[in-house]
Amino acid sequence: MLAPAATVVAVALALLGEAANAQDSDLEVTARLSSSSFSLEEGLSTAITVRLDRNPGREVWVDWKLTHHGGADEDDYWFFPSTFYFPADRAVQFVLVTATNDKLDDDCESVEFSLSPRSSGVVGDGRLTIAIVDDDGETVDCTAGIGDDPPQPPPPPEPEPPQSDCTLTAPYWSGPTGGFTVRPAPGRTSVSLTCGGRTTEYVAEDGLVTRLVESSCRGTGLQLTGAAPGGWYWQHGDRNAAVAPLVCSEALGGPRAVVPDGVTAEVAAGATLIRHDTARLIGIVPHLAGNECAEYVTPYWQGDGGVVVRPAEGRETVRVRVQCGRTYSTMTPSAGEDGVIAELVSKSYCTDDEGNPKQGGLTVTGAAPGGWYWINGEANAAVSPLMCADLLGGPEAVDPGGVVTRSTEDGTYFQHDADHLIGVVPHLAPNPEDD
Repeated sequence: MLAPAATVVAVALALLGEAANAQDSDLEVTARLSSSSFSLEEGLSTAITVRLDRNPGREVWVDWKLTHHGGADEDDYWFFPSTFYFPADRAVQFVLVTATNDKLDDDCESVEFSLSPRSSGVVGDGRLTIAIVDDDGETVDCTAGIGDDPPQPPPPPEPEPPQSDCTLTAPYWSGPTGGFTVRPAPGRTSVSLTCGGRTTEYVAEDGLVTRLVESSCRGTGLQLTGAAPGGWYWQHGDRNAAVAPLVCSEALGGPRAVVPDGVTAEVAAGATLIRHDTARLIGIVPHLAGNECAEYVTPYWQGDGGVVVRPAEGRETVRVRVQCGRTYSTMTPSAGEDGVIAELVSKSYCTDDEGNPKQGGLTVTGAAPGGWYWINGEANAAVSPLMCADLLGGPEAVDPGGVVTRSTEDGTYFQHDADHLIGVVPHLAPNPEDD
């Protein structure tokens, strides 16, 4: 069964969205990693087994969740397929993992595998660590700590006290409904929500607070005190939900988002709500202070999507570079009659051989502040601001469980199909005032 915190968010996200198929909740399935941790020499391959605890009676999809240690990255290995598909009558699947035979002397790298179910009514269980054995240079003993219990990453640094004391705010909030997920600040067991002229205290369950926000908060703003960095919120639209980070009030006040022709925009002091009904796109672009630089980056990128920017003063074009692994491409789109560039980015560089999205990166140079980007999902799209690199690298976004998550150092991608929720939460660095 789901842990208490995961149950909270699964219920909260689904209450006001489209309900999942009833048979999914009736037939909960557990996907387990049946293989144990092991070492794998560069150039060699092996198989990992994933089992369901029963024939699911329906189609089931399960994704990998990957954590790198010792300097490892996605270029140090590859696996096929990149996601598991179980037909209704099958409970066992295998994946082939190969350690890349590179020419680098890079000892003591490892990657931790766990399961992130994509289908509703499915939970993941177990994890394993593959220690990649380098075949270049002298032999180094990297076996310490490698076994059935994978090595644990170092604990995250303690947040600085001033950062914990700031008031977290939703950069844009109009309702009618939505919710938030946060962790209490160090030393606290609850957070306080101020909305609609009323303050309510919420006690954490398993160190997490995830709550729906009542419709009485519509158009009145949303502030949280006593919460740690990394919290985020969602707001329901007519057919889907927008996602954005909860940020310190002092971090807002920057440039407004660029708005191209054909897109509906609702502008508030702290952010712009972007809508495109045909593409089922809804997203929130915070107006972040200090977000002015020569090169902008995506906190998280996968598959395909596009950028919306305005060229810097005196320019008519920008340079867009997309990279996945060692493959990259550049383009120099020009502004239209409205002075805005709304450019699609080819998915061919950030998908595997079966068309499944892979993590990558995208940079934009020569753009004015206020740019943003989108990532295409199957039925809707995620939206996030293009950001200066020095605003990123902060605490990881809170993972409430019950949603699909994929993370990099700079951002976390969230998806919840039953609620048509999809979005990117940047890992915002502490404010300069707190240094």
